[in-house]
This record gives sequence, structure tokens and C-alpha cells, in this order.
Amino acid sequence: MGALASGYLVFLSGEVAVSILVALLCGLVWRLRPAAMLRAHGLLKRLTGRAWLCVLISAALPIAGRLALSSIAPQRYPVTHDEYVHLLVADTIAHGRLANPSHLLGEHFETIYVLQHPSYAAIYPIGQGAVFALGQLITGKPLAGHILSLGLMAGAVCWMLYGWVSPEWALAGGILTGLVYGVAGEWATTYLGGPAAAFGGALVFGAFPRFAKTGRARDAAIMVAGWSAVWLIRPAESLPIAAAIGLELWRRFGSARGKKLLGLAPAGIVVLATAGITLLHNWRVTGSPLLLPYQLEQREQGVPQGFLGMRIVPPPHFRFSDIREMYDMQLGMRESLASWPDFLRETRNRLSEIWRFFVNYHFSLPIAIALWISWCKPPYRRLAILCAAGFALSSLYPFFFTRYFAPYLGVFVLFVVVGLRALSGWAPRGRALGALLAITLASFAACKSLRDVERWLEQGRRPYQQPTPRHAVERQLDAIPGRHLVLVHYGPHHSFYQEWIYNGADIDGSKIVWARDLGPEKNRDLLRYFASRSIWYVNADDSAPVRAAPAQLAQPPPDPPSIN
Repeated sequence: MGALASGYLVFLSGEVAVSILVALLCGLVWRLRPAAMLRAHGLLKRLTGRAWLCVLISAALPIAGRLALSSIAPQRYPVTHDEYVHLLVADTIAHGRLANPSHLLGEHFETIYVLQHPSYAAIYPIGQGAVFALGQLITGKPLAGHILSLGLMAGAVCWMLYGWVSPEWALAGGILTGLVYGVAGEWATTYLGGPAAAFGGALVFGAFPRFAKTGRARDAAIMVAGWSAVWLIRPAESLPIAAAIGLELWRRFGSARGKKLLGLAPAGIVVLATAGITLLHNWRVTGSPLLLPYQLEQREQGVPQGFLGMRIVPPPHFRFSDIREMYDMQLGMRESLASWPDFLRETRNRLSEIWRFFVNYHFSLPIAIALWISWCKPPYRRLAILCAAGFALSSLYPFFFTRYFAPYLGVFVLFVVVGLRALSGWAPRGRALGALLAITLASFAACKSLRDVERWLEQGRRPYQQPTPRHAVERQLDAIPGRHLVLVHYGPHHSFYQEWIYNGADIDGSKIVWARDLGPEKNRDLLRYFASRSIWYVNADDSAPVRAAPAQLAQPPPDPPSIN
């Protein structure tokens, strides 16, 4: 612990030193070469006068940074249920489907958050998976879609800021977005999502001031399109945003008649298209346009639990202990918020998590300044109230991750930019101390975003490249010609966090099929069905080194060779 604390202090000191050095260099150049700084400012003015170019620069920065750091801070292997489920959605869409046919032996493939009947499909909305599917269709890898979403996030935030602040500060905000949230960290290096929802939120909040000023149909359509992107990724979190959009449209068109209402036609078309996608997806997955996949999953597996105040999902008949453990965990988290002291403690923890991810030490002062300013300016005040409403809704859900709050990233960046702008104008006795402090904080934010990279370099290893036991087996079998069936045995104390049973959209066409070991009797049909494959056996609870020995079998044995 002491060594870790020492390493942390070393890197923290280095980040602070670099940030101060950058600010001092800028101040020194301004002091010694004011003409050069004026020329640079003129060039910046001309650059920021081309909004589309600044948006492209902001979008390209996180993409280039992510690719440049891929050997140091690589994309990790999918580990969590959410990552596997998003990737199943992506593979399903890449196959040209919204759901897959149920498999004849679906019991062997049952896993958390995946339906087997009436279709084989993930229960999640299709928005995040569609982003990964785009990358899979273009390059063959979902990772490409994820990296593209990082660029879309930063570019959309830059475009958003053009509607709120001066062009120079809009570009600064777009660059900060890419550096702070789009190069390293959870959003940049996992398949959990976040950037795509942030992109949708930025479109909404960027269209707000434009629509309020002009009332153009185009801005209304962009505003609704951004909301649609959020709805297709985080439906619950999109509801406060939908209410804000509805109020804005009512303010503009509430008393309109006749031709004036035609201004809402493009936005209406977007809403109808989004509703159509949702209903079609429900129908293909559950068999009913009005039955959401997660509602069917609640009947089948008892998860996910709903919001506080809603009926607790009763336990279904559990066939597998890991699925029961997931239900028990979620029920326990739901019940842990039943009392006011526990609810308030969890609320404090969630606020702390939001502060850690979106604000942290480097942006605390700018955010505080911006919040003070917001109470004097109604447009900013409305955004702050909307963020508070979004958090109030999320506090009623038993679980919380920073990606749930992704639609509001653009608002955080706007407040950071407003605070930095106000801070940079502070010049006691004609000394530009505020500008130097603003540069220091911005540099510190950019440095701290690379903390993961620093830690990996310090430790001399790449943790995201260390495969889990499942990926170790997968890599081993990928190198062996032919197709494989892996029977996975879960012991009575297996942790549901360590899931092995996730397959692609086309189970029969996959090189590796992962199936539950259901005992010799039930396994016999499975082994007969996949008789042409190499058969493997994995004890998921065995921590021994991974070994493998293939066996092509004409007749399925009761005990296949093992990987343990």
C-alpha cells in the first residue's frame, strides 16, 4: 500500500508540475513575444470561424489518441455481462437481424440478460449495439465502432458549445472532451458504452439555444434526433430530456396553428421513426410490440429489478445457481435502499462518483464558478435544473454507473468552459493570473486523464491485455484449426460475475460454441448435435493453468476431455 501511495504521489506531482510548466511557458511567450501571441490568436480566430473544421478537429483528436495509445492502453477483453450483451446486439444487427431464431438446445446457452425464447436475443436496447455493429460491418471488428463513437462524442460537444459560447471556447471544450474522456479510462477502453449516449445528449443541448433563438424546424429535428439516440441506448435516462424538449416545443409552438405547426413535421418524423424501431425491436425479440425485452427477462430470470417504488420482481423458477445469485444480488441492492439513511448514503456515493468522473479536482473550481453564474442566467439555470432532475430519477434505480449519466456530459463540459472563461478574465493589477490558472487546470485535466497509462507504464504491464480464463481458452482454441464446442461446468460456488456462456448471433456458425454442462444425460443431445466439432470440457472454478487436448469424436462420451 505504501508503494502504491508513493507512486500515486509521484505521478500526481508530475502532473501538477507539467500543468504549471505549460501555463508558465504560455505566460512567458505572452510576456516576451506578445506580437507572436497576437498572430497566433488571429490564426485561432480564423480557424474557429470555420465551425465544421473545428468539429472535425475535435472528433479526430480522441480517435487519433486512442489509436496511438492502443499498444499502451489497449481495449480490454469483454468481461462484464453488459459488454457481452452489447456485443451480442452488435453481432445480431451485423447479421441483418434484430433477433435470432431460438436454438433447439437453448437450455445449454442460457445466460444472464439473454433470452432464449421466443427468440435468441439480448434484452438491451439496440442503440449501443448498433454503434458496435457499424464498426463490425465496416472493419470486421466492433472496436472500430467504439472508437468512432469517441470521435462523435467530442465533435458533437464542440458543435454544441458553438451554440452557447464563443468559437474559441467551443473549440477548447471539444478538445478537452476528447482528451479527458475519450483517450483512456472506462469509456475509452471498454465495451460498456457512454460515448454514444453523450453524443446524443450533446445534439440535444446544442440544438436547444439554436432552436430557442430561431425556432427553425432543422434545429427541432436535431434536438429530437439527439433524444432518440439517448432513448435507444438509455431509455429511462432519456425521460427528463424528453420532458425538457416537450416544454421547449410547447413554448415555441403551443399556440401555433396551421402552417406554423408544419415546423414540427421533421421532428415528428424522427419521433415516429424512433417509435417504429422500438416497437419493431420489441416484436422481433419478444413477439409483442408492447412487451419490452427486459420485461420478458424479468419473468424468465427475475432481473433486472425496477425503480424504487415499483413492484419488486418476484423470483421465478431458477434452473441455474449463477442466475439465482444475480437475482439475489439485485434484490439485495434494491432492499438496501429501503430506509432513508441508506438511501441518502447511496445518494452521496453516487454524487461522489459523478464528481470523480466528470469533475474531479481539476474542474471543481470552474464548475463552482459556472454554477454561481448559472443562477444569474436562465438558460444555464435550466440546464443545471435538468441535470438535477436526471440525477433525481437515476437515484431511484438500485444501480448506478457513470455511463448512465453520459447524456449530460455536454452540460458538464459547457459549465467547465464557462467557468474557465470567467476565471481567465481575472487579472488583479493587470496580471493575467486567471488565464494562467485556467491553462494550468485544463492541462492538469488532460494529464490526469492519462493516469491509467501512467499506472500501466509504472507497473510494466498491460492489465487489459491479461486474458481472463475464458479468453485464455478462446485464444488457445482460435489457434487450432476446425470448429469447437466447449462444455462449461459451474460448481455450486461459482461467481456469477465470471460468466463464460456468451455466444455470437449465429451459434451454429461460430468457430467456438460455449455451452453449459447439464450432466451426461442432457449433454448427450448437445454432443450429438455438434458431433462434427472438437469437444472440450472446462471447469470454470478450477484455477489451475489452462491446458487443452482435442478429441474428434464420432460418438459423444459421458466425460469429454478437459481444459482445466
